[in-house]
Amino acid sequence: MNSSQLLTITIPSFKQRDFLKRCLESLRRQTWKDFKIIIIDDKSGESFEEILQDFSDLDISFFINNKNLGAIENIINSIFYSVQSKYLLSLHEDDVLVPQYLERAIILLEENQDINFASTIANWFPENSKSENILDLSSLEVPSTYVIEDIKNFTARIIKGSHITFGSIIYRVNELKTTHFDLDHFSTLGDRPLLLNLLKNKKCTAVFTSPHIWVRAHEKNDFRNEKVRSHHILNLFECYSKALSPANIYERRLLEKFATNDLLLMFSILSKKDISLFKMLKNILNTGYFKISKINMKFFAAIFIVIFGQQLFSIFLKIKKV
Repeated sequence: MNSSQLLTITIPSFKQRDFLKRCLESLRRQTWKDFKIIIIDDKSGESFEEILQDFSDLDISFFINNKNLGAIENIINSIFYSVQSKYLLSLHEDDVLVPQYLERAIILLEENQDINFASTIANWFPENSKSENILDLSSLEVPSTYVIEDIKNFTARIIKGSHITFGSIIYRVNELKTTHFDLDHFSTLGDRPLLLNLLKNKKCTAVFTSPHIWVRAHEKNDFRNEKVRSHHILNLFECYSKALSPANIYERRLLEKFATNDLLLMFSILSKKDISLFKMLKNILNTGYFKISKINMKFFAAIFIVIFGQQLFSIFLKIKKV
């Protein structure tokens, strides 16, 4: 295998060329140079000729989808683009990597065969941040500290809300090819279950505990999770519960907190409510982890205001039509 094929970086792109330029500049600044880039135009109808010329010093291939697939399906298809590589990173076009990330992650993966993927916590930057400012910030030296985690420790990290971004994961391609991404069961929430599947059979992950990626905070009208429904949320909780089984006291408390507060929060922000609030509450109670003592009252009150506000507004519109 040629060294240039050791790592494939796919970048799905849809009408965000300015962000793509910033992302590519962060790749140009990497201390690890043995990678190839595949830009996937997600049927945007835009020209990428100028970008390809500006970054002609990088090994870039370019493909155009026959139709718009969206973020998750593009990640799934990335596996097919990387079959000749040992590792895969499916990078988001609006994210920026710290210069040392690829080198540090690849070395860890090469030295420890039990690590199935490398990841990092993230820094977040506002929607309107200037490209040069983010690139300057991302170029600052960050510690190389990391932890090795098994499936239970990594699941606990996710439940606690650690900012692990899907676009920072560097996978072993051979492992990824044999792991199923279950869109039917989880919809676009399926990224976390995919990672947990990769940690079965006593495998582990390396997590950099200092942020090695800068991630753009998306606008409130971001529609990437518009296909998520209540059963997808409950399936995600079941996945977490199985990953922590048998749960010790600490892990059970994490599940109780998640079931009591986070499941309802996720339901409250669904773009389409497929069931009523009371039915969702009943489903959460049926998990066996709902605990009144774990309720964050301010948090809970805000959720109820949002949900009932939406329902009252819907009723008002119906009455108005009559």
